[in-house]
Amino acid sequence: MKHYNNAPETVIIFTSFGRDEIALRSLRSLMKALELVKHKVKVIVSDGTPEIDKIIELKKIENIDLIWTPGFTCAGTSRNIAVEYMKDKYSPEFICFVEDDFEYTDEWYNVLVETTKKNFGVISPLGLAYGIFSASPHNLEKKRIHVDKENNITSYIFGAIADQRFMYYSHYVNVLRFWDPDILGISYCQTGMQTSRNVMRGYCGGIVRNLKLCWPIEGLESTWSGGKRDVGPPAHDLDVKKFKVIQDTTLKNSYNLD
Repeated sequence: MKHYNNAPETVIIFTSFGRDEIALRSLRSLMKALELVKHKVKVIVSDGTPEIDKIIELKKIENIDLIWTPGFTCAGTSRNIAVEYMKDKYSPEFICFVEDDFEYTDEWYNVLVETTKKNFGVISPLGLAYGIFSASPHNLEKKRIHVDKENNITSYIFGAIADQRFMYYSHYVNVLRFWDPDILGISYCQTGMQTSRNVMRGYCGGIVRNLKLCWPIEGLESTWSGGKRDVGPPAHDLDVKKFKVIQDTTLKNSYNLD
């Protein structure tokens, strides 16, 4: 039985900017993990790195669709561009977003597919239905999660951290819809507005428990926590002081009319 190449089970969007060595290591790990399912999974790499050296190396990796935006492109826009490209080319059942600093096991993909099929729409212990899924390990605040022993997943009220979001494509289109772009490279707004829409529509996230399916490359658990980078205020924050980075970035990108 033959299956149409442009109707894959899943499209995975891998977003990247700079950090050549780390990103290439992560992508190669992902492609190796997908080796046994490569006939039904398409990987789109959306990269905003200005320098061409990394792009040359990316072009050597087989079975990826590569999008390059060498000018400044925030991560939200980079993901949105990849989704629009996907809409024109593929018709998947699932969509998955990953960042460029994780490594994966061979079991990662199949566990996420089965977890999503089993639990999507099921009411979690939080009183919300599961909508987004992830196998990404994170130390989340206890008040935001609830262990669902029956389904062996952790219910997370806000869905999933941006480094990994796996879901039915229909859920993405109908609920998450898009990534909210702004003038920062990465920000709370770009990722948090999506999870806000998810919760307000009655959904939460399901995080796979007790299985080490993927992990951040050592030393890169976060590129912004601990004050490394100002990622702006959380979605809908009304504290004016937290918007200083937006004001400064706007002024930096303005010009005089004199």
